[in-house]
Amino acid sequence: MRLSIISAIAILVAKTTAKCLSEPCVETADLEKRQWGGGQWGGGQWGNGGFGGGNGGFGGGAGGQKSINDYKRVQVSGRDIHVYAPSNLAAKSPLLLSLHGMDQDPNYQQSNTHWETLADTEGFVVVYPRGGTGMSTWDIQGDKDTKWVLQIIDQMAKDYDIDRNRVYLSGFSMGGMFTYHAMSKIGDKIAAFAPCSGPNVFGASKAMRPVPIFHVHGTNDDVLNYNQVEGFLKNYRDQFHCPSQADVKNNYPNQENPNGTLYSWGPCDQGVYIKHLKLVGRGHSPSKADIGDIWNFVKEYSLDGKAGGNTGGNGGNTGGNGGNTGGNGGNTGDISKIILI
Repeated sequence: MRLSIISAIAILVAKTTAKCLSEPCVETADLEKRQWGGGQWGGGQWGNGGFGGGNGGFGGGAGGQKSINDYKRVQVSGRDIHVYAPSNLAAKSPLLLSLHGMDQDPNYQQSNTHWETLADTEGFVVVYPRGGTGMSTWDIQGDKDTKWVLQIIDQMAKDYDIDRNRVYLSGFSMGGMFTYHAMSKIGDKIAAFAPCSGPNVFGASKAMRPVPIFHVHGTNDDVLNYNQVEGFLKNYRDQFHCPSQADVKNNYPNQENPNGTLYSWGPCDQGVYIKHLKLVGRGHSPSKADIGDIWNFVKEYSLDGKAGGNTGGNGGNTGGNGGNTGGNGGNTGDISKIILI
């Protein structure tokens, strides 16, 4: 399996023409869509009825917001991370890591999610790491990048005295795949996980402990088709002995789409919850519209059990307008999440 993934990535490398350095990876996203949506994985196992279908899209963040220039660029073990810390940050504050998709970069992830808008009001540190060399991918089978994440946590503890019990991981597309992979490798170091449009169909699927999961996915995702989400999440619900029936909230008011559905299973083993935000019509791109829901979920969890205690509620709806485009044929108000492995 490792060789097949490497081969697939090699094909992408050979055809890549855009390198997400300072602008969004529009060409790269098109390439990735061809490979994983309508090409190599599109028409077969991961295509119709699998991972295909729908027309997504993405654009920049809302005007007047902070940019990546407001972040501090730091090197950890020779690799870049972009760090944002509020000016009034208290000691022992939480840390959230937000991971980009394949062949993207921290600039792209930040310009679409704008986690700093919540960091300022909620008081936490945000880190956008850069994926590995070449196509900026994540190691979703081995331990190279999970070890690096632990080094990032160590550096943030040194620089900002963050609370190691309140470290949260979220990622889009291949970053979402890595978020799931991290559950199996460093699940004892991360308090809660929020993957977006990125089930790890290639890597390990057994978490090292019952972990809180908040999965966001659009029904029009044409890179990783929504039809696979239920079966993928059931694997974790079974592992954690969650209730078979979900608490379902229809017409859930995500910032970009009033027609979302929030599914909540719990309490599961050790009191954790698994939640899934289904966004009707969204394609495949990261969005600021989801950060409030994600934050209101993850902040309830701490490795020492002292951070609020999740009760399985709605999660809240902060987060402002994402400014993404997409959905069906490029309508505004996209509801998407990206998965570039």
